[in-house]
Amino acid sequence: ICCLSAAATEVLVALGVGDRVVGVAEGCQSSIPGQLVYTVTRSRTRRTQEEEEEEEGRPRPSQDHPAPPHSVWGSWSGGGEVDVDVEWLRRERPGLVITEELCSPANFHRSPILNALVEAGLVGSGDQGPSSSTCGPSSILMSRPRSLCEVLESVLQIGAAAGCQGSAAQLTFSLRARLRQVCVAVARGVQRRPRVLSLEGLNPLVSGGLWLPEMKSLAGAAEELLEPGAPSMRLRWEQVLQYHPEVLLITTQHLHSDQTMNEVGSLGSQPGWWALPAVQARRVFLLQSDCLTRPGPRVVEGVELLARILNPDLFDKKAPQGAVLKLCLENGQRCRPRQLRNHFKPFT
Repeated sequence: ICCLSAAATEVLVALGVGDRVVGVAEGCQSSIPGQLVYTVTRSRTRRTQEEEEEEEGRPRPSQDHPAPPHSVWGSWSGGGEVDVDVEWLRRERPGLVITEELCSPANFHRSPILNALVEAGLVGSGDQGPSSSTCGPSSILMSRPRSLCEVLESVLQIGAAAGCQGSAAQLTFSLRARLRQVCVAVARGVQRRPRVLSLEGLNPLVSGGLWLPEMKSLAGAAEELLEPGAPSMRLRWEQVLQYHPEVLLITTQHLHSDQTMNEVGSLGSQPGWWALPAVQARRVFLLQSDCLTRPGPRVVEGVELLARILNPDLFDKKAPQGAVLKLCLENGQRCRPRQLRNHFKPFT
C-alpha cells in the first residue's frame, strides 16, 4: 500500500494493516511508529538548493542507491508544488494507492499525484480523478472527507480497499459509540452552550471549518460562524470582536515554538483583546492540531478533548499530556503581549 494521506495512514494502522504500508507522503512517517517506509512525495517548498544539487549528483537507481525523486510539477489547489518519485512508483507498483487529491478542486486539472500515477503506469491516462479507480494495475482511492460523518465513512472505504472490512466496521462502531457517550453527557449535563471560536491560523486569522464545527457542537459548544462541512474562513479582527467568543481555541502543530508564541503575542496586542469574554474568563487554549484537523480516528479523541475543555466537571477523561495549554493569568491581571507566552500552562 502507498498511502499519501496522513489521516488514511493512521486509519490503516488502527485497522492493523500498517505493516503493509511501504510508501507515504512527507510528514506521514510518524503515523507508523517503529517502521521504515519510503517517502514518495515531498513538498517543493521544503527542498533546499543543496538537496537539489545533491540529487543531481546521485547514481542511477539500484538496490544500494534508491531512485532519486522524479519531479512532477504542478500549481494547483492554492499553488502548492510537490515532487513525486515516479521511478519508485514504477518499480514498486503498489496494489493500492490512497491519496487526498487527484485533481484540482478549482479547475479539475490533474494533480501532480495523478500525473505521477499515470506516468508510472499505475492508472490509465484518461482517468480524470474519480474517488476510486481500478483502471491499470493499481487500485486508487481518493479519501477527502469534509464532514464528521464522511470521516467515519472514510474508515469503511479505506477498510474495504485494504481488504479488512470487518476490522473497519468494528472500529467505526467503536468510534460512533464514543461519540454517542459524549452527546448523551452533553445533553444531560450542559445547561448553556458557550460561544466558541477556533482559530487554525493567526497570521492571517482563519476559523477552522469542515468537520470542526460538528466536533465543537457535539462537545457542547455553540457554533455560530460556520455550518458543518463549510471550508475554513478568513476573519478580520473586527469580526472576532463582534463574535464575542466565550472560549477561544487556537490550534497549532507546535505548541511551544517561538513562531506560535510570537503569533499569540501579536494577537494579544490587538485592540480589545483584554475585553474578549474568553480572555477575561481565562478560557483561552492552545491545542495540538492533529486531533482536530486530521480526519481519522483521532477526531473522536478531539471531540472528547473539546468536551473536557468546555465541561471539565462533566468529563473526567484527562487531556493527553502535552496536547493543551491554557491561559493561567490571575483574574484581573494583565501583561505585555510578548509576555503572554509565560502564562500558558499545561491543561489536563
